[in-house]
Amino acid sequence: MTAAEGIYGIDGDGTVTFINPRACQMLGYEEHELIGKDMHATVHHSRRDGSLYPREECGIHFPDLPGESADGDVFWTKAGQPIPIESASSPLDPDDKTKGAVITFRDITNRKRDELALRRYAQELKRSNSELQEFAYAASHDLQEPLRKIQAFGERLNNKCYDALDDTGRHYLERMVDASTRMRRLIDDLLSYSRVNSKTTSFLPVELSAVIADVLSDLEPRISAENATIRVGEMPAVEADPGQMHQLFLNLVANSLKFRRPGVQPSISIEGSVEVGENGAMARIAVADNGVGFEPRHAERIFGMFERLHGRDEFDGTGVGLATCRKIAERHAGELTAWGEPDAGAVFTLLLPVRQGSVT
Repeated sequence: MTAAEGIYGIDGDGTVTFINPRACQMLGYEEHELIGKDMHATVHHSRRDGSLYPREECGIHFPDLPGESADGDVFWTKAGQPIPIESASSPLDPDDKTKGAVITFRDITNRKRDELALRRYAQELKRSNSELQEFAYAASHDLQEPLRKIQAFGERLNNKCYDALDDTGRHYLERMVDASTRMRRLIDDLLSYSRVNSKTTSFLPVELSAVIADVLSDLEPRISAENATIRVGEMPAVEADPGQMHQLFLNLVANSLKFRRPGVQPSISIEGSVEVGENGAMARIAVADNGVGFEPRHAERIFGMFERLHGRDEFDGTGVGLATCRKIAERHAGELTAWGEPDAGAVFTLLLPVRQGSVT
């Protein structure tokens, strides 16, 4: 601690031998009011709840160990107000503690207030997460059941009554089927988003090359239909949630396939590397495409929930996929950023710790 903190000395009986101005200021005393006084009896006589603090239990004025620090204690001011303090007590002679000690302390009222605010925030976050899980349950059951019925009856109308409908009726039916399909995709995407932080899967060693190979296998029909070329470089291994890594890269590659430029063969490259810096070893994976791109000013906006830079008539989607990708990256103590230029493609860069818990 520095001279900005309270400092005072006591003899072997706990009597104050000297005290600095900062200590007097915090305690509300004049120097002459404390010199020669029993410091424990004067400012450390009671605990925060008002119960007596026996001298034999005092770890500040009669420490068992040299340099012992007490956190959670309170000192009582002249006005009778408790102030939370952090203190350290150093015997004048480590071999003979009866000679007294020097005590330094600081007022940690602000820190305690911040800790309380942090605890309240954590409780609120826990409550919010619980509500999100309740929503996920409702979405997977209460919302999907009527949606399934709408889709089922829509399919029946389409199969059995389509020819009996006039052009207007057919148009309405097609719009109903399209809307229910979009609703199902939206519910599925919201469920995926809500479940990112609720996953209990442990982080395991994951070969990202294997994850990406599985993703490309899943997307093979679409890749073939778009006549896309995809090049994958060397990929690092990381500690991660395997399922979420699959979801993240599935979303990124599907995003690149979706936002292709008309008349241009889609080309996607996925490159990986490992960087070692102040924060430890970080895996860097870049997913680049030659699609429609976007204005640089939208590089953050595209990660927002339900954000869409294009109309639904141009590109279908729910506006949840990239938000889910970023949330997965953050759950892994990583980050996901984007770069783009109109008609020049986009690059999504993922940074992940090679080992979880290694980032400082």
